Amino acid sequence: MNNSAFLERPSQFRANLLQEQINTAATRALRSAGCAAQEDPSWFRKYMLYDFLDGGRNYKGVDCWGLIYSVYKHELGIVLPSYDDLSPQEQMAVSDQVEKDTVARPWIDVPLNEMRPFDMCVLRGLAQHKGRFQWMSNHVGVVTIPPYVMHIEDAAGVMHLPIMDTNQRRRDDLLSRRVRRIVRHEQSLDLNGV
Repeated sequence: MNNSAFLERPSQFRANLLQEQINTAATRALRSAGCAAQEDPSWFRKYMLYDFLDGGRNYKGVDCWGLIYSVYKHELGIVLPSYDDLSPQEQMAVSDQVEKDTVARPWIDVPLNEMRPFDMCVLRGLAQHKGRFQWMSNHVGVVTIPPYVMHIEDAAGVMHLPIMDTNQRRRDDLLSRRVRRIVRHEQSLDLNGV
């Protein structure tokens, strides 16, 4: 590819590059899990191109809850609370509300080694509270191909990373250390055949 083609269509170049990286990572994950190539869950690939937008809830841009909201709405037909009535400045209120909502129905705790596609990964993040930074459950991601979790952050965009190694042990990296718990929506039990 010459430089002029890159300059003319950077978004298409970026999309092709991301698609190639996603295909490679997905194939590697499926092989390590003993899955055939035809079981490749392509549902998550379109979300890898989403941009970060604080308070966003659609393809124009999403924050971490917006990513979960979009995946559940479009892939599972489950409409979650949007929390879009809260401003981005109300980070603590959003964090508290998500924490309260995910410890009760319709969310069910799942052991880390039993996660499935569409389970939600509740993550800890640093947040300022009463003038101090502290670790709080203020971030979420969605399981794609276990042990891979897709999540979005402002500076990095959408990421697709494993939280466990091939021996079903928690990895020793920043994302894995942030995992607070895995939860499954009770309506997804019927959809996933369990």
